[in-house]
Amino acid sequence: VCSSDLQVTSQELHKSLDELVTVNQKLHRMATIDALTELYNRREIERLIDDAIDSAAETEGGKLSLIMLDIDHFKNVNDTYGHDAGDKILEGVAAVLNSIVHEKDGEAAGRWGGEEFFLMIPNCESDAAIERAEEIRQIVNLYPYPYVPSLTCSLGVTTTNGREDKKTIYTRVDDALYEAKETGRNKVVVH
Repeated sequence: VCSSDLQVTSQELHKSLDELVTVNQKLHRMATIDALTELYNRREIERLIDDAIDSAAETEGGKLSLIMLDIDHFKNVNDTYGHDAGDKILEGVAAVLNSIVHEKDGEAAGRWGGEEFFLMIPNCESDAAIERAEEIRQIVNLYPYPYVPSLTCSLGVTTTNGREDKKTIYTRVDDALYEAKETGRNKVVVH
């Protein structure tokens, strides 16, 4: 085997390795990112939240706040303006969340399903999480969505030190969101 043959083989191996890395990156993105909103998908945001709950439990004084958001009357948007309009609304809410997430601080936002979203804020006390949720509510209300003249959302907030059962934490934030929706919508409720 001459050295030129070895050089060609080495170049081919490097090219194949680069292609494999690219394919793996694409597969990882497909497995963790919601295609429509470009936020984390449910599986990934749940994994991140679970890890953050564990981290809060292991850290002295550790806290984790969760904000769950639901777009008010979203079915009416789809029924009145069509699913393309609904997709634009989901993309707009995702843009709002992306604009306020501080990833460098460990925060993450994800689409939970349908028109529900989660924001995870590590090292955040309840009062600060309520302020963030109210900020989100106001920005969502003011965002210039195509098709619809206005949009509101309801938000549930909870804070944990991670020493509770994860199911309890998820139930509590979900109950807060449900209460916000059942008591008039377009508000923030904390449990």
